[in-house]
Amino acid sequence: MDNTVENRLKFFAIYWGQRVCLAVYPHEGEHIDKVGQWNIHHVSHLRLKPISGITAEDACYIAMLLVQRPDSMSKLTEGNVKVRGRIDGDHAWDELVMEFGGSFNYTVRYRGGDFLVWIDKGRSEWNSNNHLEVYDYLRSKGYALPAYGLSVDELVKRGWIVLEGGPQ
Repeated sequence: MDNTVENRLKFFAIYWGQRVCLAVYPHEGEHIDKVGQWNIHHVSHLRLKPISGITAEDACYIAMLLVQRPDSMSKLTEGNVKVRGRIDGDHAWDELVMEFGGSFNYTVRYRGGDFLVWIDKGRSEWNSNNHLEVYDYLRSKGYALPAYGLSVDELVKRGWIVLEGGPQ
């Protein structure tokens, strides 16, 4: 995907309603508004959260979407979730691991745009039915995810996104 204003607009459309920086003015700072309300141009970018900053509430919600086992929904609570990451080379949080305790142990792994669910130590279950709903949910909450074959790092390098907590 070429780095054009048209492709930037396509990318911004999947983050409808998120904060967009239209321009940076030396005397005023960033001019921020919502996607869809202003004209987007070549310096506009989205301010998104890294997946490493996922909240326990959001982790529980996506685990419920992925696991879909009514008998275990009560165990997927914010008090039971442990969120941790793994550093792989230069990419911090290349893998996000969410672990949920209880009589069933769930591990939800996210790596490079894919989710995998482990249930009970080693027995794995791939649940692809709700991945689009998970991605839509995470984007609606402002988390940076790969899109159109571009990694989060590539989106940052193109100037399409700035990660919260990163350089301005």
